[in-house]
Amino acid sequence: MTLTGFLLAGLLLAGFINLACSIMILRDLTAAGFKVGYYELRWQLHKHLKTYRQLIRDRNGRLDAYYGYLVSLALLLGFTLLLLGQLLEWS
Repeated sequence: MTLTGFLLAGLLLAGFINLACSIMILRDLTAAGFKVGYYELRWQLHKHLKTYRQLIRDRNGRLDAYYGYLVSLALLLGFTLLLLGQLLEWS
């Protein structure tokens, strides 16, 4: 597998993990009674992260989806930058 293929696979995997964590966060917020639309999955999830962190910390103390979302978001940005750098190197 080439470096470009590895970076693309990492980008897709991080994107899937980010999507899964986003859905888990929105489900927990909806179950707790907050009005959250699923159109906010990509656009306005960041405004609910503080509420989610406090809600889950009070409930069970584990912030798996919260940290999973943040780490996968950082990986998405990192893989994107590295992949763009690799592709621009070819031209």
